Amino acid sequence: MATGTAQRIERAASKLFARDGVGATSIRAIVGEANANLNAVHYHFGSREALVAAVFLDAIGPISRERAELLADEPTTVSGVVEAMYWPVLRRGGPGASATDRRRLSIIAQLRNDPSDAARWVLDQHQAHETPAFERLLAITLGVDEPAFRFGVRMVNAAAWDLASSPSVLADMTEDLGSIEAVAKRFCDHADATLQAKLKEGGR
Repeated sequence: MATGTAQRIERAASKLFARDGVGATSIRAIVGEANANLNAVHYHFGSREALVAAVFLDAIGPISRERAELLADEPTTVSGVVEAMYWPVLRRGGPGASATDRRRLSIIAQLRNDPSDAARWVLDQHQAHETPAFERLLAITLGVDEPAFRFGVRMVNAAAWDLASSPSVLADMTEDLGSIEAVAKRFCDHADATLQAKLKEGGR
C-alpha cells in the first residue's frame, strides 16, 4: 500500500470500487473521496489503469502469496492442487473472516464482473502471471497437455470466486457441513470430478 496522498487515493478507490464497481467510479469521485486533486492521481499512479491495478494487487496480494506457498509444495493430486489454489480464497469468504478480507473479496468480485477496459486489462495481466503455474501443476498431476482441461479450469475458477463472494451461501454450507474446511474439501472433490469429466470430453 502506498503512503501519504497516494495512500488516501488508493484507499478511496478501494472503497468506491468495492461499492460501485470500476466502470461506474470516476477519477473525480475518487479524488473527492480522498480529498486530493486530479493531478495527484496522474502524479502518483500515472494512469487510471495503474490505479486499478494497485487496488487489485493490494486486494489479491495475500491470496496470491498463500497460494504460492501452498503450490510450492507441489501437491500430487488434482484435489490437492485445487485446494492449494482455492482454499486461500474460500476461507476468506467464510464465517469468521475479517472485515478486511471481505472488503478485498468484494473488490475482486467487482473487478471480475466489471466489463470496463481497465478491469479487463488488470485481470488479464494477473491471470497471465498466476494461472499458468496452476494449470502446469494440474497437467503434471493428470498427465495431459494443459489445453485438454482449460475450459474445466475456467469453470472451477469462476465457481470458487462466486462462492467466496457469497457469504450467506458459505455460511449456510458451513453450518450444514460443520466447518469452512469441510466446505473447501467438498468443493475440491467436486472440482476434481469436473476436471476429470472435462478431460474425458476432450476439454470441451
